[in-house]
Amino acid sequence: MKYGIVLGVIIYLLSIVNAFAGCTPAQVEKMLNAGFTKSEIQSICDQQASGQNHEEKPTPSHTVAPFNFTMIPLQGVNFKGGSKVAFNADFASWPQNTTKSGIARAEGGGYGLEAKTNTWIGPGQYIPIRPEIRGDFIMDLTFRFVHRTDASLSISLSDAGSNYSQVEFFFDIWKSGRCTYSIYENWVKNDFYVNVRRKFADRMPVKFSTDKIDWARKNTLTIKREGKQMRFYLNNMALDTFYVPLFPLKKMSLGLAFKSKVLFTAVRARIPK
Repeated sequence: MKYGIVLGVIIYLLSIVNAFAGCTPAQVEKMLNAGFTKSEIQSICDQQASGQNHEEKPTPSHTVAPFNFTMIPLQGVNFKGGSKVAFNADFASWPQNTTKSGIARAEGGGYGLEAKTNTWIGPGQYIPIRPEIRGDFIMDLTFRFVHRTDASLSISLSDAGSNYSQVEFFFDIWKSGRCTYSIYENWVKNDFYVNVRRKFADRMPVKFSTDKIDWARKNTLTIKREGKQMRFYLNNMALDTFYVPLFPLKKMSLGLAFKSKVLFTAVRARIPK
């Protein structure tokens, strides 16, 4: 009897691995438990199998912090003593970038990214944060989609120099309306090669309902750093909590993948008063 149960479990796990190449059985199990359909899971696993074009060299000496999901709406993300604006994006000064993958440019008082393929499109260079921010901060990115089926947003916050630290965020909206997110700690070599040190989240399903979100209207992704703790939010709802070594915030970048168009209407960083 015991051998039959064990054999059944093995066959089940093998069927998951074969059916959803690109995802681990644990990831598939979490998505099934979250109510994702098999076709949605297949799309996520197919994209994950294609990769994010990162050169991965995990550093085993780091300990990954446990996830801390908070699903209670907040009255705006802020510091206890309040905050003040330290950086406010001047989209008119951001570069225009036109490639076969799409176009990125200032428009309508904001900054538009239009992806014409499944490949990433962005400004084509990092946007400097001036003055640089060395301590705690809250980064708010307000956006709306002009059109979309599947869409994936990327946000990178970085130090600068030849070799430097970076935290990268991905937020995916699938045509079904379901959402996933990823959070990576990176090490950039020679100001070009991106090495993933740790994956705090990788295609994790959002733990609260996004069914009533109108993506054609303004929504906000927020990143908050207090000491070594960072939190990622969607519309003031916490997605995840994780820990990274402190580094100066000197530059940032945005990206969009899949055939869609997004308009960022505000990007600003706040620091404690």
